[in-house]
Amino acid sequence: MDVSSAVPEQLRPAVTTSSGTVRLVFVPRVTRLLTKTWAGSLAIPFAVAGPLLVAVVLPLVAVVFGWAAMGHTALVLGGVLAALGLVLSVVLPWSLRSDARWVELTPGPDPARVLVKRLSGATRTSDLRSIAVIDHVKLAEPAGVELELRTADGTVRGAERIDVDARALADWLGSLPGVQVEHRKVVDRVNPTRDRWWRSPQVAAVWNVPADAVPVIADELGVRCDTFVPRAAARNGNVRAIAVYDPDDVQEITGQLTAGTVAAFMLRRLTSFTLEARLPTGDDPLLHLVRDTELAERYRTALHHLRDPGPETHPAVTFAQYSLGQAVHGGPIPAAGPPRWTPPPDFEAVLATAMAGPFPRPTRYA
Repeated sequence: MDVSSAVPEQLRPAVTTSSGTVRLVFVPRVTRLLTKTWAGSLAIPFAVAGPLLVAVVLPLVAVVFGWAAMGHTALVLGGVLAALGLVLSVVLPWSLRSDARWVELTPGPDPARVLVKRLSGATRTSDLRSIAVIDHVKLAEPAGVELELRTADGTVRGAERIDVDARALADWLGSLPGVQVEHRKVVDRVNPTRDRWWRSPQVAAVWNVPADAVPVIADELGVRCDTFVPRAAARNGNVRAIAVYDPDDVQEITGQLTAGTVAAFMLRRLTSFTLEARLPTGDDPLLHLVRDTELAERYRTALHHLRDPGPETHPAVTFAQYSLGQAVHGGPIPAAGPPRWTPPPDFEAVLATAMAGPFPRPTRYA
């Protein structure tokens, strides 16, 4: 495979090739990284303690001991914070010494050979286990791509995130001989204030569901919801509160809405309806998450029979349960429906393992 000609254009800022090797560059210039780290280290004590000192400590000293004492106190505390900043400016860059500046892969053998150039020294290994491409998202915006290389000697991480398309990078690395790739999305939670939470239309657009279905779906999936009165509306006398949703939770749920996890959640929901008296009135809003129309129709039919029990209730419900269980495992979904359909011998096993499968949930519940 000619790796030099196969590098997609959008990856070239972080990927270079030479003589059959692939280099993933995390830190183009070491001086830039160290300068940024040093500057941030010096600023951390002032950013953390500065507001408290200015708003509380110094005014209190001025009231109790006078303005002169406040000036001396400010000089002393400023010196202490500067000293802490100097300590951090040594500790933080030192902590980066084991992170990778760039990684060079030699595709072909299984596993591929790896040369890791760290900020301090370099190591070589011929036992690359896998590469994790981690797509970070913050407030629905890309926040960089982190790479983790798992080798026999441990895990190697890039010193900085790279700004490329995570899916394209994962697909391209996965096409190289001897390279096993895992791609996942991680939401960097920032806990924004309520005025930055999302309204129902924004959530509906992300989940591709009707806006009026968002409240029920969000509640069932554990997304935090609150009421909020916009300041502009309040100034005009409109104090009607609107429902807003935590964007961190919404983004985490979005990354988990695969066919298998949705089927597992709907299976749990349908099974709970068979054990409890509560049933959704009308169509279940969560059906909007089920993209397979046949599965959705079987679920809808089962709910209909649960509302109006009869001889066909058990076949209809077990048929829907088995179909959802097969969808969780990625197995074949039965084609024949009730009343001819009867539960197969593996029904209980499929149901038990599918019910234990992962389903969409924010990491706050982990």
